Amino acid sequence: MSQEKNPKMYKCDKCNDSFYISFEDRGYSYIKLCDCYYDAMVEVQFGSYFRGKTLENYEGRNSSMIKAKEIITGSINDSFFITGAVGLGKTHLLAGIYLNLLKTRRSGEMLVFTELQLLNKLITNEKEAQEEVRNLGNYKTIIIDDMGKIELKRWEQEKFFAFYNDMYRYKLQFIISSNYSLPEIGEIYGGAIQRRIEERARILEIKLPELLDS
Repeated sequence: MSQEKNPKMYKCDKCNDSFYISFEDRGYSYIKLCDCYYDAMVEVQFGSYFRGKTLENYEGRNSSMIKAKEIITGSINDSFFITGAVGLGKTHLLAGIYLNLLKTRRSGEMLVFTELQLLNKLITNEKEAQEEVRNLGNYKTIIIDDMGKIELKRWEQEKFFAFYNDMYRYKLQFIISSNYSLPEIGEIYGGAIQRRIEERARILEIKLPELLDS
């Protein structure tokens, strides 16, 4: 009778899902974070599809994609506004930036939102969520995906401006992706938010192949 193979007990054989690996160097024992920790954090923030997405494996299918990747890789601590059509890998770039920064910073020093998640944080009455978005001085990096999708009421626009103004005031690094250009964001949400972004961020436009010469 054939014996059934035991099911795999752990997702990661290196750390047995503990996220920590022990090793020795020159007779001393140390502990370090396992690579699976970083993959898990990316999955938590961006979803399972983006697990394993890095700046290195971002596929530059045209010159504007390649240029964006090169600029980000060479200036990982800068702020960026990344604009372009659907399907050009903007969220992949955000996940790659987050992964890169996570290896030099604590996860608690970064906030990651879709714009809808940010709006829900801003308008909720829950104390914990309010403290997170009000006390931006506790953070170093803010990442916002898919800006420009929400039609805001006037009072919501005021909350958005206060949030972006705090990012500006605290001189935080921020990375924002959008299907809209920055001038279009200004038309949607007001020129004040547009000016806060353009004064601090490098604008990266990722174009469709047929628009590269335009």
